[in-house]
Amino acid sequence: MGSGYILLLAAYVVSIVGDWSFKIAIPVIVMELTGSPLLMSVAFACSFAPYIVMMPLGGVVADLFRRQRILYLGDFAAAALCTLICAYLALGGTNVYVLFPALFGLGIVSSVYHPAFQSFIPNVVAREALPRANATFATSDNLLNLLGPAISGGLVAAFRPDWIIWFNAASFLVSGLAILAIRAQVPEVARQVRVSVAGIGRDLADGFRIAWSEPIIKWGTILFIGENFATNAILGNEIYFLTEVLGLSVSQAGLVIGASAAGAVAGSLVAPALMARFAPGRLMLSCLFVIAGGTAVMLLAQNLGIAAVVLGRGLLMGARAVIIVTMFTYRQRVIPQAYLGRTVAITRTISYVPVPVSAVVGGYVLAQTGGNMQAVLLMSVGTLLACALLGLLTPFARAQQPGDLPSAPLEESHAR
Repeated sequence: MGSGYILLLAAYVVSIVGDWSFKIAIPVIVMELTGSPLLMSVAFACSFAPYIVMMPLGGVVADLFRRQRILYLGDFAAAALCTLICAYLALGGTNVYVLFPALFGLGIVSSVYHPAFQSFIPNVVAREALPRANATFATSDNLLNLLGPAISGGLVAAFRPDWIIWFNAASFLVSGLAILAIRAQVPEVARQVRVSVAGIGRDLADGFRIAWSEPIIKWGTILFIGENFATNAILGNEIYFLTEVLGLSVSQAGLVIGASAAGAVAGSLVAPALMARFAPGRLMLSCLFVIAGGTAVMLLAQNLGIAAVVLGRGLLMGARAVIIVTMFTYRQRVIPQAYLGRTVAITRTISYVPVPVSAVVGGYVLAQTGGNMQAVLLMSVGTLLACALLGLLTPFARAQQPGDLPSAPLEESHAR
């Protein structure tokens, strides 16, 4: 798929490795400084909250400016923010509230970075290769989810957690340099940029109208609001669950998270074949039922031990991987390039609205029930089943035929 794709994939892999170190180090640091599961979940929420406010603007930015430039500047900005966190901790800082603005800043960078990244892929990959390219990204992501937590957990256990954040800063720097070296197959079209509040409003309205004109994208976005609430109530508090409730060490928790990521690897590998056999809406709806089943299996963790966590989380992550590959590919194929950044941003923002809230709700439930993770899991199972059953009543379950991904995007004139 070309050197540009290899460099983009390399940048992605390096970033994910660094991110896993960060995801495990930050909760450990917050727990060591405060001993509070609620503040641990607040730290998680701080990194996601900007998605709600900034992601739509990030989509407009991705459609107005050169996406490659957005990506490498975003990596360099994230490296700088990680360095600031490291410097504060290295100087003996102990006030966890000082970390929250930096985590929020990293979330802002991510909210601009993601729509630019997703929109840049068609510039380095031929149209017919998009399903394979997206599946490769997802497979790489999930392989790192398999290995990253174990390695990161071991590093956090062996070294001071704040030292690990230096590694994340370095990973952003390497990623930015790799993206800077890419030569796109399809050059980005130069844009005349005139930024105004009214103009941004019109751009967002255009992106929303286009996204909502596609039943798969519309109903998928709506249903994934509930899915994101349910799963992130768990994922936002899993370090606490594994270390404080099940009594695992940080390195053991990393191994459990990594082992369960095998399901995500399998999901991303089989996604292209499933997309060729099943209608995209029905495929993603089926995955919601699988996620609910995996979450229910995790309810048995306190009786069956870590095996239930590995199996349940594996099912959850595998089904999510299929959803991600299916939705990304469908969206890239049906949305015109000029509107893709906004569409990615708007749909992701809507579905991500509950993420910071759900993490804090999960932490609050834990705090109020004396660390009873079963209460959080039951809440999540009920939410997932409600979403899946609701989906059966929507066009999401009926739209499109198996493998019927359009060969060309909507015409620009129709999009406008």
